[in-house]
Amino acid sequence: MKDTFKILHLITGLGTGGAEVMLGRLVSAMDRDRFENEVVYMADAGPIAADLAAGGIAVSGLGMRAGTSGPAALVRLAATLRRFRPRVLQTWMYHANLMGSLLPRFRGPRLIWGLHHSNFSVRANKLRTLAVIRACAPLSYCAPTRIVCCSESVRDAHRAIGYNSRKLVVIPNGYDTGRFQPDPDSGSALRAELGVPADAPVVSLMARFHPQKNHASFIEAASIVHQHRPDAHFVLCGSGVVWENPSLAGPIAARGLDGCFHLLGPVGDPRRILAGSTVLASSSVGEGMSNVIAEAMACGTVCVVTDVGESANVVGDTGFVVPPQDHEALARMLLSAIGLSQDTRRSIGAAARRRIDSHFNLSQTVHLYQTLYEAVAKDSNRPCPDRHRTHHELPTT
Repeated sequence: MKDTFKILHLITGLGTGGAEVMLGRLVSAMDRDRFENEVVYMADAGPIAADLAAGGIAVSGLGMRAGTSGPAALVRLAATLRRFRPRVLQTWMYHANLMGSLLPRFRGPRLIWGLHHSNFSVRANKLRTLAVIRACAPLSYCAPTRIVCCSESVRDAHRAIGYNSRKLVVIPNGYDTGRFQPDPDSGSALRAELGVPADAPVVSLMARFHPQKNHASFIEAASIVHQHRPDAHFVLCGSGVVWENPSLAGPIAARGLDGCFHLLGPVGDPRRILAGSTVLASSSVGEGMSNVIAEAMACGTVCVVTDVGESANVVGDTGFVVPPQDHEALARMLLSAIGLSQDTRRSIGAAARRRIDSHFNLSQTVHLYQTLYEAVAKDSNRPCPDRHRTHHELPTT
């Protein structure tokens, strides 16, 4: 049997969040002749677990529940490490970073943390999560060998709260532009599915229901757009984005927008919506690096985004950027984007796709991760190496 480079990935759950999706894409696309990956989730399996298992990636859970301590789970994780014997333990997000740091370091795998978050406000985070974020700051000087940030803004945010800046490296999320691409038939198909006129402008927002996604601001902006363009329709997708959610359905109904809003909940394959929309909107107040923005750009769709995280830098000059928490500015830009001629929209969409293919291609991201894993393993004689840098600078506009 060939000797492969083994990597164990630890993540809180395998839902459809940005870090979870990136983990799934990474391990599925890595060179299987050189690398063997196994994934362990702490609490919830989610749909990505099934996708990974179907693709031949070993997946297992620790059986943890929110609000419970995890000594037994830590023992199970240690047993997995003894069985699998990985050379690198890659943890994804704060709770997994903390748990990976509690394992004995002697003769164990090299630990690499993953960070995908840049907003530390009390309004947008649970207090428990904020406590874990702060607890990891001093640990960053001794537990991980490297700390991978998905964007420059994530690196800067963590450096500002005391994370070891010498270990912070940037590897941006990557996207398969062969999978996400323009589809000339998707527009008519989406409108037929929604039961709206074939020429109706469709503005989509794909995000789970969470304070950081700021659905309230989007609804305010949509209300203004509706006054000027009553033919526009608004498609919202994501976990918790359903009519049974009173925090979402109530404000929509209060503004008389029931007839032009479509709440679809989680969608398995977002491509038909991304490629079929007139505009993709992001009203977030916090992002690391938004997958849905880049995916929409790869599909040739015009994006209107708030200037948070890496969103403005990803869009560059191929879309529209507005200040966060400014629903009037968001409405103005949405109206401008809806009002573009078809030729102009196609031109902007083509430029957006080229930008993703050039700067954020999945193959580039996979190469950077593989290079980092091998470099960290070669550095195994040093307990906390700081001088080596595997760093990918995001393009600037």
